[in-house]
Amino acid sequence: MRPRLIAMLLVLSSFNFLAEKGAPGENRTLYWQDFSVIARLDNDGRLHIREQQTIVFDGAWNGGERIFTVHPGQSFALGALYRTTAAGQQIKLQQGSLAEIDHWNWYGERTLRWRSRLASDPPFRNQPITYTIEYSLGKILSPTPDGRFSLSHDFSFSDRTGSIHRFSLELTADDAWEQDTFPVTIQRNDIAPGQGVVVTKTLVHRRGGPRLVYQKQPWPAGPVRITIPAAPAWLVILTGLSLLLILLSCSVSFFRHERKQGRFAAAADPAEINEHWLENHVFRLLPETVGAT
Repeated sequence: MRPRLIAMLLVLSSFNFLAEKGAPGENRTLYWQDFSVIARLDNDGRLHIREQQTIVFDGAWNGGERIFTVHPGQSFALGALYRTTAAGQQIKLQQGSLAEIDHWNWYGERTLRWRSRLASDPPFRNQPITYTIEYSLGKILSPTPDGRFSLSHDFSFSDRTGSIHRFSLELTADDAWEQDTFPVTIQRNDIAPGQGVVVTKTLVHRRGGPRLVYQKQPWPAGPVRITIPAAPAWLVILTGLSLLLILLSCSVSFFRHERKQGRFAAAADPAEINEHWLENHVFRLLPETVGAT
């Protein structure tokens, strides 16, 4: 009865998971009907972005997600997440349990998820829902040898399951930047999953350069990052020697113990192996012991 009970529990737990996530054969699709981005580069080199995404859900989707790309040395700060109703009203989503509609939270360090449908609700049927995400990115510019700054940023996100039917971008900059490059406007259609919209520009700062050093903002609801100062050299050497002595002591103790147990004794001469030898050394042992040996 016990194996049968375990199998039943596994089947029930799998059923609950599939009811929440959707069965493998279930027809679930989504795509971005519209993805519009308004971005502004401030005088200190921070990029402030407002994304308005209209996602069309079909099937038992729980909600949406946005995967951000933040390279080493860059910083990220989430401003707000909104849902736009059919009447045009913006409802601000709250951080909290993803079991509740209009709640958002982090899944890992770079994936933002929000709840759009309860598991008990009927599946979506080509339901468009518009969401707006406001966030900022810092230290995204790279200085060039001639005193200018290089921008290379994906204003979409390629790590998604659906295509983007219409994409638009309007990128402006504050007055400290040379305005010959701005505004940058892009419009594209039918961007397939795995593809992004990368803008690469070389920029000139009128005041010699932005204040690129500023307080790095941690990820919301993510793990706490603690900076540990470097240890003195003498402490590192002393710690290494102590660990080495402990390792040598353990090794000596191990070999002494094994030698007492006869682990290093010479193997038996094949000529000595007979029925009497087998009775004393093999057949008196349990079969599983012989097999393991």
